[in-house]
Amino acid sequence: MNQISNFSCSGLTVGSHLDFHMAVLGYINSYTAAKLKIEQFVSNYQALVEKEQLIVQRPTSQRYTQQLADLDYRRDNGVSVITGVIRAHVFNLNDAKRLAALELKSVIAPYAGIARNAYQKESQQIGGLLAALELPENKAHVSTLGIADEVESLKEAQEAFADVYEKSREDAAARMELENIDTRELRASVDAAYQQIVLYVNANVLLSPTDELTGFVGKVNGAIYRARQEAGQSHTSKGGGGSTSGGGDGSGESPDPILPGGDGGDDGESPDPIV
Repeated sequence: MNQISNFSCSGLTVGSHLDFHMAVLGYINSYTAAKLKIEQFVSNYQALVEKEQLIVQRPTSQRYTQQLADLDYRRDNGVSVITGVIRAHVFNLNDAKRLAALELKSVIAPYAGIARNAYQKESQQIGGLLAALELPENKAHVSTLGIADEVESLKEAQEAFADVYEKSREDAAARMELENIDTRELRASVDAAYQQIVLYVNANVLLSPTDELTGFVGKVNGAIYRARQEAGQSHTSKGGGGSTSGGGDGSGESPDPILPGGDGGDDGESPDPIV
């Protein structure tokens, strides 16, 4: 009776390892866990494979980087317009506007050059500027100079930036969680869950074969054959196992290759840094 061939996944590259297990998971979904009699094992296997997929496909940059830059540029412009108008009115021949500008000039003085500051420092400073302009005595001067709409627009730009910045924090937290996953350990867990399924499928197909079980076995053995080719392993499949030509430990598998990265280097590929 044909069974799933013995196969160690540890020698596969990151992409090939994930591709193999996603293929197996696809076959399980196609034939259904119930008909394969492995319902109790599938949810854990699927969760582990999906976790590995997140690691392999993790982004190389934060998704909100450009949005933050655009929103920051927008609020920089808002600050420039408000402060520029105030400074210009210092020379106004209209006494009311000139006096209003002189009052507001002292208000904006502490915030000179805030556009050159880091995002959150600038956020705090813009918040201080807006609060100062909202004071009753200053709000009257803002009205005199006709820049109430500009102040409101700056407030909206500040709120939009704060909203996206918070989303970027959440994104960074998720990325950090992925970065902290030990890839070698996760791969070992995926392989162990797969081997548990193989054990039960091979037992079931031996004791009570069905069309679904034999079909699933054939699909998985096909995936194993292709994975071995990807890993550069030569073999001839026979019965429930296999044999290799040229070295090995007699188990039907070539020894696991030495992966780059040295001791503790996950699977030879460094995780993407958070940028």
